[in-house]
Amino acid sequence: MLKRIFFWTLVVFFFIVAPTIIFYSLGYRFNPQRGIFVYTGSITIKSNPLNVEVFVDQVSESKSLNRINNSYHIGGIKPGEHLIEVKSSGFNSWSKKITVNSGTSTEFWNVLLTKNDYEKAEYSAPKIENFFFDPGKKLMAYIQSKNEGFMVNVLDVDSNESENVFNSEEYKFTDDKKENIEWSPQSKKIIVPVVKDGTKNYFLIDVKNKETFDLKNLAKVEKIEKVRWDQDNKDFIYYISEGNLHHLDTTDVEHDSIIAKNIASYDLSSEYVYYFQLPSGIIYRTNSNGTSDPEQITTSSPDKMSDPGYQITVYDKKRIA
Repeated sequence: MLKRIFFWTLVVFFFIVAPTIIFYSLGYRFNPQRGIFVYTGSITIKSNPLNVEVFVDQVSESKSLNRINNSYHIGGIKPGEHLIEVKSSGFNSWSKKITVNSGTSTEFWNVLLTKNDYEKAEYSAPKIENFFFDPGKKLMAYIQSKNEGFMVNVLDVDSNESENVFNSEEYKFTDDKKENIEWSPQSKKIIVPVVKDGTKNYFLIDVKNKETFDLKNLAKVEKIEKVRWDQDNKDFIYYISEGNLHHLDTTDVEHDSIIAKNIASYDLSSEYVYYFQLPSGIIYRTNSNGTSDPEQITTSSPDKMSDPGYQITVYDKKRIA
C-alpha cells in the first residue's frame, strides 16, 4: 500500500514539475500575481569595457557572450519595468530604468563606463590661455599673452618640451569663439586667427621650419575670413573673401580657384564642401576641390535668409544645423 501511494505521488509530482521545466526552457516564467506563465523577454548589452557584471533589479544575472560582436545576452527577463545596472571594477556604474517586452530583446549597444580615476599628466607650459592638439595628439599649440600682442608655442607631449613658433606685438589672438588654431592634416603647419583694430587676418606657420606667412598677402586679398585646411589636398586651404569661397594652394598661390560665389558660410564633412548660398538660403555641396557640379542639398529655407551672418554646421548629408 505504501509503495502504491509513493508511486502515484511521484507520478503526480512528475506531471506538475515536468510542464514547469518545459515552459522554463522555452522562456516562460510563472507570474504569481497573475497566476499564469508569461513569455519572457531579454536584454542585449555591448559595453566598454567588455568585462562587466550585469544586475537586473539589484540581482546579478548570468549572461552569455556573443563572440561575433562582443555583446552580452541576458534571457528570461519577465515583461515589465526593471532597473538594469552595469558594473566593472575601477569604473563608475551605469544604470537605466527599462521596459522589457515579451519575446523581444531590449538592446543597448553603446554602454560606456567612465573610469573612477584618470591618469593625469602635467606639462611645463604656464599661463596657457588656449591650447589645440594636432590630429595625432602628439603636439599641442598653445597661446600666451604678452603686454603687447601674444605668442604661440608648440609643446611636444612626449618630451614635455616647448618651442616658440610665432610672436606678434601688432596683432591679438582672435576673440571669435567660433575660431581657433587649426592644424594641417599632416601636423606640420598651423593656421592662427588674429585680429587688429577689429579686422580679421590669419597667419600660416610652418612649425618645423618656423616660417610664417600672412594669408592676406599670400592670397592677395583685402578681406579674409573662415580659413580652414583642406583635409584631402595637402597644403590647400579654404577661405571666404568678399562673399566668395576660395580654394588656395599655399605652395602655389597662382592656384586660387573660386568654388562658390555669394555665400554666407561653409563647412566640411567627409570628402565634401557644403556651403550656404545667398540670397536663396539653399545649401549645396561639391567635392573637396570644387570641380564637381554643385549638388543641391536643401529645397527651401525660412524667409529673409540673405543675411551673411548665417552659419551652417554639417555632420553629414542628413544632419545639418
